[in-house]
Amino acid sequence: MISLSRLTGGILERLLGSNLWPLVALATDAVALALILWGLLRPNPGFAWSTAGKLGWSIVLLFAIGSLHPNVLGTSLSVYSLRSMILPLALGLAMSRMEISAAAAKRTIGGILLIATFGLMVGMRQAIWGLTPGETSMLIANGSTYLAHGESRVPGLFTSGQEFSLFAGFIATWTTTRILVQGARGEKFTYIAWAASLAALSLSLQRAPLFACAAAISILLLTKYLRGKAHSRIAVRVTALIAFSTGAFSLLSATQPDRTAAVLKSIGSVTQLSEDDSFQTRSIETVPVALRLILHRPEGYGTGSSGPNASADPTASPLYPHILGGIVADNGYLMFALQIGILGALLCLLFFCFTIRRGGFARSSGPTELVTALVTFLGLVMLLGGYWGLVGAMSTFWILLALSSDLIRPEVPGTVQSTDGLSPRIRSSPHQSRAQ
Repeated sequence: MISLSRLTGGILERLLGSNLWPLVALATDAVALALILWGLLRPNPGFAWSTAGKLGWSIVLLFAIGSLHPNVLGTSLSVYSLRSMILPLALGLAMSRMEISAAAAKRTIGGILLIATFGLMVGMRQAIWGLTPGETSMLIANGSTYLAHGESRVPGLFTSGQEFSLFAGFIATWTTTRILVQGARGEKFTYIAWAASLAALSLSLQRAPLFACAAAISILLLTKYLRGKAHSRIAVRVTALIAFSTGAFSLLSATQPDRTAAVLKSIGSVTQLSEDDSFQTRSIETVPVALRLILHRPEGYGTGSSGPNASADPTASPLYPHILGGIVADNGYLMFALQIGILGALLCLLFFCFTIRRGGFARSSGPTELVTALVTFLGLVMLLGGYWGLVGAMSTFWILLALSSDLIRPEVPGTVQSTDGLSPRIRSSPHQSRAQ
C-alpha cells in the first residue's frame, strides 16, 4: 500500500486541487503497519523461515538499533530514516507469510501495474511537454533540480528524479522478465506497464537504473541459455520487444529531438568516463572519503547519518562536514556501512544472494526468474546510488518481490505451475506413485 502512497497522493492533489499527501501517507503507513502485524501474528503452519528471511529481519534489527545511536538519537534522522529504511522491507517480509494464492497475487499485481502506469505517464508528460510551475516549485523546495545535457530530470509523482527512475526501473525489470520468460499471456496491464516504464526510464535521463535493468535482464537470459533452459519462444519475444522499442524510440526522436538527443548523450557518456564529471567526482572524492570514514568507525554512525534523509537535513547528521562520501555516498553498500557498519553491508550482500537462491523469502517458494531479475536489478543499481532509502519506490520493490513468489504457488493440490507460465505440471504424491 505505501508503494502507492505518493502516486495516490499526487492523483488526489491534481484532481481536488489540495495537498492531501500527508493524510494519504499517514493512512497508507497505518495500513502497511497493520499488514506487517497481521503477517507476523497470523498462524501459518505452512510458512518456514528461510535464510533470506532471517537475514532480512537481521537488517531490520540493525537499523532499529542504529536509530538509538548517540550520534542520531533525538534527531529527525532517527525517526524518518528508520521509517524509510525498514518499513518497505518489513512489509515485504510480512507479506511473504500470508500465503496469498497465485490468482490473488496476479490480481493484486495487475492493480499495482495499472496505478503505476498512470504515474509513469505523468513522468513521460513532464519529459515531453515540460514541468508545470507547481512541479518546478516542488523540485526547488526539495533540492531536486538536476539537469542532464540541458534537459531537466523528471520526478513523476515523486519528489525527485532519482526515485522516479528507480520506480520505473523496478516496473520495467519485472514486466520485461514476465513477458520474455513467462509469457504473460492475457495480461494486458503487463504489456501496457512495460511500454510505459521503458519509455519513462529512458526519458528520465538517469543512467544507473537504465543500465541496471538491461544488465539484470541480460544476466537472467544468459543464465537460462547456459543452463539449456532458453527456447525459441524466448528468442522470438526478445526480437519482438527489441523491434517495438526501436520503432517507438524512432517515433519519439522525430517528435522530440532535443529530449532524445539528451538521452543518447547520457547513454553514450559511459564510453567517455574520463570526461564524465559524475564519475570523476565519485572516483576521486566520494568513494575514498566514504571508505576512510567506514574504516574510522566500522560499527557505523547511526541510522540516517548517510543517504537521502541525511541529504534533506545535512546539519543534523554526524557526517555533516563530509558531504561527498559521507552524507552523499553515491553507493548503497557504502551507505549501509556508514549507517549500520561493515556488518550491515555484508548482511545486505548475503541477503541479496540468498533471496535470489531461494526465489523469495520462504522455503516453500522455488527459484523464480521474477525474483532473480528484481534482486539483481537492485543489487546493481545500488552500486551507483543510495536508492534503498527511497520509501515509495522501495515499497514497490518489496511488494512485487513478495507477490512474485506467490505467482508460482500451486492452486490445486497435486499441481504446480510451470516456471515458464505456459501450462501446469502434475506432481504425483508418493502414494499415487506407489499405486501406479
